[in-house]
Amino acid sequence: MLESYQVTEQGYRFTKLKVGDCVQLVGEDGNHRAGDFLRICYIIEELISRKIFLRGWRLRRNKYIDGCITPPKLNEVTILVE
Repeated sequence: MLESYQVTEQGYRFTKLKVGDCVQLVGEDGNHRAGDFLRICYIIEELISRKIFLRGWRLRRNKYIDGCITPPKLNEVTILVE
């Protein structure tokens, strides 16, 4: 399932994002932890509020996944599907 995250000006004011890019998520909430990544599939802009949302696949480093069956390797990630 694709997930949505709002883009804040603080992090990407001077960066051009495009479909296929991978961005690191900051902060933590119930769905993700700091250090997770998002592979961008869609960029959505609300015309009235001018807010920008990214939709895509959430990735997490294998060393943070409980019960991972492969030994952790440097910078190896897994797509999280719920």
